Amino acid sequence: AAWSDVFQGLLMLVVAWGMGLYLVFSLHGGPGPMFQAIDAARPGFLRLGGPGSTMSPMAYSTAILVSVLGFIMWPHLFMKSFTTSEQRIKQTVLAYPLFAIFLVPVLFIGFAGVLNVPADALENPDQVLPYMLTNLLPVSGWLFGLIGAGTLAAAMSSADAITHGAAVELTRDVILPLAPALTEREQVWIMRAAVVVIGAAAYWLAIFGAAGLVQLLLGAYGSIVQFAPLIYGGLYWPRATRAGALSGLVAGVLVNSYFQLVQPVTPLDINPGILGLLANVALFVAVSWVTRPASTEVGEAFLQA
Repeated sequence: AAWSDVFQGLLMLVVAWGMGLYLVFSLHGGPGPMFQAIDAARPGFLRLGGPGSTMSPMAYSTAILVSVLGFIMWPHLFMKSFTTSEQRIKQTVLAYPLFAIFLVPVLFIGFAGVLNVPADALENPDQVLPYMLTNLLPVSGWLFGLIGAGTLAAAMSSADAITHGAAVELTRDVILPLAPALTEREQVWIMRAAVVVIGAAAYWLAIFGAAGLVQLLLGAYGSIVQFAPLIYGGLYWPRATRAGALSGLVAGVLVNSYFQLVQPVTPLDINPGILGLLANVALFVAVSWVTRPASTEVGEAFLQA
C-alpha cells in the first residue's frame, strides 16, 4: 500500500507539472504573459475584493483558514499522526512543503482557461481541463489516457485512506460503544459495509451534486474543522471535559450546516466553518468550566501518553 501511494503520488505530480506548464506555454507563452493578459482583459479579477473578483477578502481569508485548520483534522491523517514515530514526523514536516509547491502548476490550469474558455461553455468549472484539451489544443489519445491516469492517482491515493479512516472511526467510536459485545470479525464486516456505503455516498455527491470540487471541499472542511477544539483541548487543556467537547462539537456542526444549507449569506462574509468554530470554542470553554473534569490521574496519564 505504501509503495502504491508513492507511485500514485509521483504520477500525479508529473501529470500536474506537465499539464500545467504545457497549457500555460501553449496558450499564453508563459506564466508572466498569462497573468498580464488576464489583468488587462479583466481588471480586478486577480485582486481580492476587486470589481472582477469572485470572493471578498474576508471570504477568501476565512476559506484559507478553515482549510489550514481542517486539513489536519481528517481522521485518516490524525490517526496516522498519533501512531507515527518522532523521526517520521520530522521527515514529514520537512518534505510536505516541497510536495505542496509541486501542486502550484495545477492552479495554472484554471488560470489558463480564464480568457480562453467562454463563460457559457461549461456546465461546471471542473470541466475546464477537458474543454481546453478537446477544443483548444491538438492532443493525442495517449495524452488523454495519461491525464486520466494522473487524475485517478490523485483521487485513489486520498479516497482509499479517507474511506477506510471513516469506516474505522464509525465502527470503533460510534457503533462499538453502543454494542460492546461485537466480535473482531463482526467489526471487520461492519467496516467493510461502511466503506461501500461511504464510497457510494461520495460518488453520488461528486456526480449528481450541484457544487463543484472546491465547494465540496470547503463544505467538508467546515464540518471536519469542528474537531480542532476537541483535539487541542484534549491534548493541552486539563480542564476540558467530555460535556464541553460534545456540546461544542454539536454546536459547531449545526452552525456550519445552517449557513451552508439554509442561509448562504453569512455575517461579514465569513466562511460558515469559521462561524461554527467560533461557536464551538465558546461553548466548549463555557461548558467545560461549569462541568466536572476527569480525575487528575486520568488527565495526567492521557497528557503524558
